[in-house]
Amino acid sequence: MGERVSVMNDRPDVKHVPRRCPFLKKEVWAILMKQADGTWRVVNCLDKHEPCFEHDCAFTVDGGEWPFGA
Repeated sequence: MGERVSVMNDRPDVKHVPRRCPFLKKEVWAILMKQADGTWRVVNCLDKHEPCFEHDCAFTVDGGEWPFGA
């Protein structure tokens, strides 16, 4: 069984995939961006909920950059 990937994007260097969130303890949709070394890095979370803003998450704290600077 392969990784679930959304087809919302035509860019080959960006994927929308479910990833486990340690704060919510469940899968959330995330944006992954291909790095120069060929690995994929989570650059944003798409499923922000109110409890997210109570945690020091790179994607919800003040000063975070949207969407690829995290």
